[in-house]
Amino acid sequence: MAEQRGRPIELIPTDWHPGVPCGLLVSAELADYIAYAADTAPLHRQHILVHELSHLLCGHDGTLSTDLTPHLSPGLVRRVLGRTVYTDPQEREAELLASLILQRAVWYPPARPSDPFLDSARWRGGRD
Repeated sequence: MAEQRGRPIELIPTDWHPGVPCGLLVSAELADYIAYAADTAPLHRQHILVHELSHLLCGHDGTLSTDLTPHLSPGLVRRVLGRTVYTDPQEREAELLASLILQRAVWYPPARPSDPFLDSARWRGGRD
């Protein structure tokens, strides 16, 4: 995705305070930055990251939120996506896309090669 956008996507683990969004997307001139809650479960962290990437995939354009980014210059940042309201159509779309992506990307660890039943099922494609 970074290659398609022509700039890097930097992941920034962050210690969030209660009431702050779990993830935040900042699209600057030279890179996209995704800040995410580092102290959450791995599955939740993965969902946060895919949700923020979904904003990019959907082409969502946010507005600069100076409440969430008082240290960033509006001239440097083109857009910030870090909404907390899930009634917003862009938030719902990003949430749905993230869920669909993760549903299709479920990873199952390979079975032990010494398990003849699983080896045989895999060879038959799971058919009897």
